Amino acid sequence: MEYDLRRIVTIGTAAYELLEATATFADAQIQATKSTLEGSTGELLSIGTAAELAMLKQQFMGTVTNAWMGAAAVANGWMWSAGDRTGLQFWQGGVSGSAVGSMFAAWASGQPSIGSDCAVVGSRTGWRWSANACNGTAQVIIRCIALARRLRMLFIFFVLSRPCAHVRYKCVKCSAGDFHCHHAALYPCS
Repeated sequence: MEYDLRRIVTIGTAAYELLEATATFADAQIQATKSTLEGSTGELLSIGTAAELAMLKQQFMGTVTNAWMGAAAVANGWMWSAGDRTGLQFWQGGVSGSAVGSMFAAWASGQPSIGSDCAVVGSRTGWRWSANACNGTAQVIIRCIALARRLRMLFIFFVLSRPCAHVRYKCVKCSAGDFHCHHAALYPCS
């Protein structure tokens, strides 16, 4: 499955796509790893910083109630199970536990709950993480790291080279050399 460029959001070094259908955790993982963007494989969310979480919240507010994270409960904690952070334990203990070393964690109050082995994030929990049963359903946001910079250049090229395109992308320079791009509303040709 190829990414739909009209539904891609880039944040920092990652590109994200919200899929339309909900899925179980296992199906979400399959959908993510079968997704490609010019040869790079997708993954479920793994959120490494408060800034990344804030940007996801800003971009997906109003559209994401609960989305799967690529996180799994392990003996005495939680670890990332997706993408470039796979195998990194980010949480030690249960509800009264703590982040491992300098790892980022943003659990909602009373979380992670015992007995749920997967995790979600979204507006339902105030954009804090919540443990969830893996056989439940949630929305799917696919994350792609490898081609985010190339994708930003594609967006910029698309905007600059097609002045009368039906779909435009808005790219804002956030910091030196870094662009944040997202699809804007349909613009009429002038």
